[in-house]
Amino acid sequence: MYSSNHLVTVLIPVFNGEKYIIDNAKDYLICRAGWMMGGRPKKDKKFIQKIMKQINAGKKEPHIVNDKLGTHTYTHDFVANVKLLIDNGERGLFNMVCEGLTSRLDVAYEIEIKEVDSNYFAKEYFEPVTKDGVQKFFMLN
Repeated sequence: MYSSNHLVTVLIPVFNGEKYIIDNAKDYLICRAGWMMGGRPKKDKKFIQKIMKQINAGKKEPHIVNDKLGTHTYTHDFVANVKLLIDNGERGLFNMVCEGLTSRLDVAYEIEIKEVDSNYFAKEYFEPVTKDGVQKFFMLN
């Protein structure tokens, strides 16, 4: 379940913003993203970059959280699909995330890692996030 802090600070404002646009705009395009990946080191400040920093620092077993699920969105696919929607004159609300849920651990499984829970990174990422991801709250399917 979502923490009350996460609902108040993230989910409810996003939902209310989308609802306001839908209720008040005649011509709109809202594209929802999941966990963004593919921004490269200059842009990526979260999960993938966290792994890369640990590896670059010489860690033999990077620490990876084992208790977070979400839906991924590859940045290049997101941009390509937004462009396609614009080029085709599409309007409305679109989920631009991959199918299903994936853990951060699943993403990192190809390298030698040390599995940890989210408390390991609590000082850096202090906003409590749900185990089953933001997109479930806004489920369209």
